[in-house]
Amino acid sequence: MKWKLTWKKQEAVEVGVLLLLLTVLSAVVFGGWLEISAKNYPIAFVCGPVVIWTAFRFTQRETATGIFILSVIAVWGTVRGFGPFVGQNENQSLLTVQSWTAVLAITAMALSAGMAERRRIEDELQQQKSIVEAANRTKDHFLAMLSHELRTPLTPVISVLESLETEPTQTGDTKASLAMIRRNIELETQLIDDLLDFTRIARDKMQLRFALIHAHQAVSNVVEICRAEARSKKLNVHLNLRAKSCHITADAAKFQQIIWNLLRNTIKFTPEGGDNHSLLRQSIRNSFQC
Repeated sequence: MKWKLTWKKQEAVEVGVLLLLLTVLSAVVFGGWLEISAKNYPIAFVCGPVVIWTAFRFTQRETATGIFILSVIAVWGTVRGFGPFVGQNENQSLLTVQSWTAVLAITAMALSAGMAERRRIEDELQQQKSIVEAANRTKDHFLAMLSHELRTPLTPVISVLESLETEPTQTGDTKASLAMIRRNIELETQLIDDLLDFTRIARDKMQLRFALIHAHQAVSNVVEICRAEARSKKLNVHLNLRAKSCHITADAAKFQQIIWNLLRNTIKFTPEGGDNHSLLRQSIRNSFQC
């Protein structure tokens, strides 16, 4: 148990007030200056709350100091014939007052020890919280840096792609290939952004950008992105778009990511050489099922 060697100003004032109050109450009960003390009125219980409060608010050091002050005044007053513990002879009086102070001391010190253990656990929890918060800040910084570094190689690729798309002499196959490259670059960019979503969700700062999107076009783009992977497993991907109203309000990137995850899982768990049917239909509640 490590005791604090110094107090804050407010704590020092509180300790001083408690010890002064305990001294005054002890003098009132055992000093003999007032009638209630001289006539041995049984009012020793008034000292208990101050001792308990000292044990509750401070450490065993302050509690032991308060009990020592109370014990000295109680024994001194009892020997002189004042206070509620005066008996038929001096030995009986001392035995009674010492029993009372012993019970009060055991109770107060046990409470003080329990409070000290609670404060120790709270300090450890606060330290662990600080460590976890520091680790989260480090993780956030790493993800931000990683996102930036992953974006850097895509910049020249996008520049070259834009130059190629402006070439006047393009065949249909070339345009389709360039469109596929752009879709994959956009998907890669979205995956990089998703790295930061974990941080945004933890901080409750996740923002969805809702807009009117063409669901058929979004699904078709995802199918084209995954078609090469499906072809490598000798899978036949059939796209069947049946929704009469194919415009929905959603976050375009997140909607495409959901479709992409579903299709990727389908390709992953479909046996080689099987058929994969992608169906998009509009339900009564305007939610889409794939």
